[in-house]
Amino acid sequence: MLIFLTNWRSTTHNWTAVVSDGHYDFLPSAYRLTLGFDAVKKRFVGSRIDAMSNHLWLYEGKIDDSGRSLTLYSEGPSPSARNDKMIIQEMMEFIGSDHRALHREGKANNGTWVDDMKSDFRRQRGSG
Repeated sequence: MLIFLTNWRSTTHNWTAVVSDGHYDFLPSAYRLTLGFDAVKKRFVGSRIDAMSNHLWLYEGKIDDSGRSLTLYSEGPSPSARNDKMIIQEMMEFIGSDHRALHREGKANNGTWVDDMKSDFRRQRGSG
């Protein structure tokens, strides 16, 4: 089971930092994500590091016409082949102020997109 405590913080008008710590099947895991809008490229850009790899993931992407789904693309090491690279796309859907969904796919050698991960994030409000 994958359990994470995730904290999204806007650092400036243009940048958001995400800090996430948790565990996956009782193994400690963590990631750090930055996202912002590049006005020159007119695209969203960002980076991610995580405890499960030694790769710096660099992202570039856009929001769909509805304004509720952000798709980010990156390239990095394939989990199935040691020296191969793969293209990934991560779709973040903003369902409500307290609810986000993440869907990640990897592009297979035959050009099709293959599901890699789906996550559902819900804000838990304190009792105070």
